[in-house]
Amino acid sequence: MRTAAIVALVVAVGVLGVVVRSHDVALKDLEARADKTRLELQEVSSTAARRTGLELAGQCATQSARAFKEGGWGTDYNFEDHYNEKLNRCLIAVFCGMCKTRDTGHLGEEKLVFDAFERKELATYLGVLQLKTYRYLPVVCTVTLPSGEQKACHSHDEFEGLVNAFYMR
Repeated sequence: MRTAAIVALVVAVGVLGVVVRSHDVALKDLEARADKTRLELQEVSSTAARRTGLELAGQCATQSARAFKEGGWGTDYNFEDHYNEKLNRCLIAVFCGMCKTRDTGHLGEEKLVFDAFERKELATYLGVLQLKTYRYLPVVCTVTLPSGEQKACHSHDEFEGLVNAFYMR
C-alpha cells in the first residue's frame, strides 16, 4: 500500500512537472507576442507623431508665408518658418542683412522672431552699420524668453544664441 502511494505521488509529480513546463512555454510565448505588439504600437505611435509634426510644420509654413506677406516687409527682407514642437508654436524669423532698416532707415541688419499666428514679437535685433569699422552696432537686442522674462543681448551672436536656444531648435 505504501509503495503504491509513493508510486502515485511520483507519477503525480511527473504529471505536474509536464503541466508546469507546458504552462511555462505558453507564458514565454505570450510574453514574446506582448513584446512584439508593444514594439508595433511604439512604431505606430512614432509614425503618427512624425506625421502630425510634419502636418503642423506644413501649416506653419503656410501661416508664416501669410504673416510675411501681410506684414508689408520690403523686398530686402526674407523669412524663415519654424514649427517648435516643444513649445507647440509656429514661429517666423524675418530678416535682412545690409539693408535700409524699417525703424531707423539706416543701413544695417535686422531680425525679428515672432509667433506667426498670434503675431506676438518674441525677439528683435537691429544693428546699424558703422562706416568707420564696417561692423554692426546693436541698437536693439532683446529676446523674450518662454517664461515671459525680457532678456537684453549685446551682440548679434548673443541674439542668435538666445533665439536658437529657446525658439528655433
